[in-house]
Amino acid sequence: VGNKNFNDALLTEKLKIYPKNIILERKEPNNNIKKWHSNPYWTKVNIYNNGPVESYLTLKGNGKEVELGSFLTPEERISLKKLIDDTLFKLSSVNFSRYSNNFLIFVFIIINNYF
Repeated sequence: VGNKNFNDALLTEKLKIYPKNIILERKEPNNNIKKWHSNPYWTKVNIYNNGPVESYLTLKGNGKEVELGSFLTPEERISLKKLIDDTLFKLSSVNFSRYSNNFLIFVFIIINNYF
């Protein structure tokens, strides 16, 4: 069990939101990096009460649904959902199309920290 907790502590997630792209990068304890991306306009942020953890948070878009923040507390996942929803709403309500996709709107880095 101690080894698992140590390895889980090495897990990080980075969420970047641009006007035309949302990118999630997940660095696994073995240093493998998994990437997912979607158009923010079509991205849906979900919370499931019957998932593998309480208040299971996912992003859905580009034909795939991915987990986000599994190591956060349920309250932190709910707060993160609100923050992402608010950011996506602002993108849809303001004309960001004049900005290039290099214009970074939002960055959130989640570091799993058991220590």
